[in-house]
Amino acid sequence: MTINTSVPTNLRTPGGYHEFKFDAAGQQLVPFDRRVVILAEKSSAGTATADTPVQIFDETDGDAKFGKSSLGALMVRQALAQAKLSAVGSPEIWGCPVAENGAGTAAVYTITITGPATASSDLVLSIAGRVISVGVTIDDAQNTIAAALEKELDRLAAILPVTASVAANVVTLTFPTKGVNGNDVDRTTIRTPAGVTIAHAATVAGVGATAITNALAALYDRDYHGIAMANHATGDAAVILADAAFTWGFGQKNFKFYAMGERGSLGTAQTLEASYNDYRVLITSCEAVGSLPGELAVAQMVAWFAREAPNANLDNERLAIYPPPPASAYTAAEVESALASGLIPLVPDGPFVKIVRLVTSQITVSSVPFEPLRDAAYPRTAAYMAKQIDAGFLTGFKQEVLSDSPEDDVLQRVRDMVIEKHRAAQTARYIRDVDAFLDQIQVEIAAAPAGRLVVSDPFRVAGPLHQGVFVHTMYQ
Repeated sequence: MTINTSVPTNLRTPGGYHEFKFDAAGQQLVPFDRRVVILAEKSSAGTATADTPVQIFDETDGDAKFGKSSLGALMVRQALAQAKLSAVGSPEIWGCPVAENGAGTAAVYTITITGPATASSDLVLSIAGRVISVGVTIDDAQNTIAAALEKELDRLAAILPVTASVAANVVTLTFPTKGVNGNDVDRTTIRTPAGVTIAHAATVAGVGATAITNALAALYDRDYHGIAMANHATGDAAVILADAAFTWGFGQKNFKFYAMGERGSLGTAQTLEASYNDYRVLITSCEAVGSLPGELAVAQMVAWFAREAPNANLDNERLAIYPPPPASAYTAAEVESALASGLIPLVPDGPFVKIVRLVTSQITVSSVPFEPLRDAAYPRTAAYMAKQIDAGFLTGFKQEVLSDSPEDDVLQRVRDMVIEKHRAAQTARYIRDVDAFLDQIQVEIAAAPAGRLVVSDPFRVAGPLHQGVFVHTMYQ
């Protein structure tokens, strides 16, 4: 064999000379992109092509591509707000717009105002958690107040999930796209001037499920890590679980996690979870929260994938979500019930909410409880390590030949690469106890097909610290 050296041939002074080559030694962890993609309806005003992924750069870009006030545009705004609140950076934000259900019906709500006002004050309402305030002067007639409210809603159109119109004393709110996702708009009266009353009504229910099959099928042009969906229905379970099984399969190596939110009752969220029971699906639950379910999903995903560490601990992480009314906040018993059933409960935290603990919807394996997959850090770290090993193998073993030569033992070099990746991940505090598994890291040549190596790669995740139990004993 020929050993290459950069020591010049015209150097004749006696002695020993040294040079170092680090290109094949000390495998380090490869930095990976992190992408969160928003799967939500676009309105007819959206310029992006349905079922086609496109990167989103700011709120204006989201409004243009999804259409102002659409679910997708609002989820973009939520994603960017969460990145600012988390203050640890942001994953790439992508959108995969979904066409509305053309055969469906758009949800319609009305706000009926009666008056006149007998005192000057503000009329304060909440629509999808957004606070709307309109100044009212004594003796203002009901039609005048309604017109002022509609004008304020028009001004705030970019942040609201409805478009407004007014006729006499009735303000009509129309969801911008057809389908059942329009039924999630909360409307609440916070304060009324003396003499003024407000009546909220859901006059037309949104009808029609939004199909996501084609949008999911479009997400194979690159790795997408967090899929935040506006949909939150049991009817999507078969499609999502089939996509998850395919993307995590050996042929794809595209390790996606799927997120949805639920603002209905805890029981409703638990019914939703029962349709999934999968470590790749995360369901965020917050009863009566003002924000839309899709906003819950994307806030959670951005908070998670803002962190490069796959085993990041998100206990008590704040989300830029409008909090629920105090009477609807989960009690300690409800929090435990949510966690036990594979839900991520959110509880009020001042003007925001916070994640109690990040868990997956997987609570059993073969009908038997299995605790590790309940913690979201474990499957994400497993996927991360698989990608690191994959990168090490593809870059370090190009056009190799299986040989028994002691001078070129491919099997040993592959094993060394795996161990070096493990040690680097241990240094980064992603996994632990590497030395305890060294004897179990084995490489062998498969009997078939020709040219295949089989590698045993055990490791232990450095899981997040969630609890400390302190036993206090006081003596006299």
